[in-house]
Amino acid sequence: MIGPFLPLFPYVPDGRGTRPLEIDLAFKPNEPHAFAPWTASVQTAARDVVRVSHVRANIRVGQVVKTVTIERDDNGPRTLPAGQVNRFFLSFEKHLAPEQQFSLTLHLTKRDGADVQLPTIIFRQGKVSFLAAVP
Repeated sequence: MIGPFLPLFPYVPDGRGTRPLEIDLAFKPNEPHAFAPWTASVQTAARDVVRVSHVRANIRVGQVVKTVTIERDDNGPRTLPAGQVNRFFLSFEKHLAPEQQFSLTLHLTKRDGADVQLPTIIFRQGKVSFLAAVP
């Protein structure tokens, strides 16, 4: 089980803006997993696939948490330690209007390399999307 999978909030500063979509993503797994943030994508209702353009992550250095940029050429999976909140900030290649419905696709693997099937997460205007736990 991975859980709880904390709320996901797409950030759209205003409906008239052109800033790219940003999603604040957090995991708190019960056992170690790996997440490849550069493989995440969103798909619009019109079936346009929008890829990740920028990734930041919180890392723990002793008791201090720092936010660092993960470079595109450093595209390997990141270990998600068990029992800790693992937070990522994903920016996507383009702006999506707040009223536009879209879905998020993520890829996780177990310690043994097996894929974890995550359900598609659908975002709709005025709704907070989250998964409490996934198999």
